[in-house]
Amino acid sequence: MRRSRPVFNRGFEVHRLEERPGRPTIVGIRRGTAGGGRSLMLNGHLDTVGVVGYAGDPFSGELRDGRVLGRGAFDMKGGVAAILVAAARATGASGAGASVLAGSVAGFRFRLTRLVARAAFEADPEWPIVRTLSAHAAAVLGRRPDVQGEPFWTDAGLLHEAGIPCLVVGVDGGGAHADAEWADAASVDALTEILTRTIVDFCA
Repeated sequence: MRRSRPVFNRGFEVHRLEERPGRPTIVGIRRGTAGGGRSLMLNGHLDTVGVVGYAGDPFSGELRDGRVLGRGAFDMKGGVAAILVAAARATGASGAGASVLAGSVAGFRFRLTRLVARAAFEADPEWPIVRTLSAHAAAVLGRRPDVQGEPFWTDAGLLHEAGIPCLVVGVDGGGAHADAEWADAASVDALTEILTRTIVDFCA
């Protein structure tokens, strides 16, 4: 795997990992300054399904009637936009531990194994990250967040197998893998605020 030398941008140590040419993985790390805080990883993808037959410009990102339109807006560029803005906001907040976005936990080891079968995944409501994010989601939304099962497989299954507590959150929208796709713009704003509060709280 090709790994570029890290660059530093807005306080983040940024690595580019590229196993397959043209399909890089970007890892941004913001380390804590005081120690003792918990690590938090925010993960998303920018690749999409095909655009043949898509209604309109698939990559316009047009904002119309409160919706962001375009291939991947719902799955999951809306979520990635929220992650990036929340990370920048949270790491600029005051507090000794708030500067940890992603880092390392001393002594933690894991191994990911590629299998033909993909295991099911279920987040435990009592995991600290689930409780923290749920509380902030309720505060931002003014109600308990919707919790639902999803029929599709996600990377969370691999993380869970590696012993990493995780959950899947996203924006409201629709049309994933369909001839039109959209994300609710207000939902992107709400998710950004939820993630910002979660980062600051969880990593403090």
